Amino acid sequence: MLTLLELLQSGGERILHPSGLVSHPGRWYVTGADPGIGEERTFRLDRIADARTLPGSFEPPARFDPAWRVLSGFAAAPHRHHVILRVQGTTGQIRARLPASVARLVSRRRGAP
Repeated sequence: MLTLLELLQSGGERILHPSGLVSHPGRWYVTGADPGIGEERTFRLDRIADARTLPGSFEPPARFDPAWRVLSGFAAAPHRHHVILRVQGTTGQIRARLPASVARLVSRRRGAP
C-alpha cells in the first residue's frame, strides 16, 4: 500500500504491484500495476509518504522492462511544447540519438505525408 504525498490531503492511498525500481538522473522511480485502476503506473519514490506490505501475492508481468516503462512514460507525458520530427533511419539508429525518455517513435511508410 502506498500513500502518496499528493494524496495525503484527501487521505488517499493506492495499491501497487511493483515490477521494478529505476534510477533516472538523480531520481528513483517505482513502476508496476495499480489493480484499483487496472493500469501500469509509475511513482517517484520521494513522493511516497508511506509504504507497507499487504497480505497476498501477485504474478509479475512476463517480459516487463521497468526502465523502458519509466522512460517511455516521460516521452508520452504532456509537455509545454509539441515537436514532430521526420527522421530517416533504422529504429536502432534513431534510438541511439533520441532515447525513449525524450521521444516516441511512429513508423511511417515511405512516401506517406
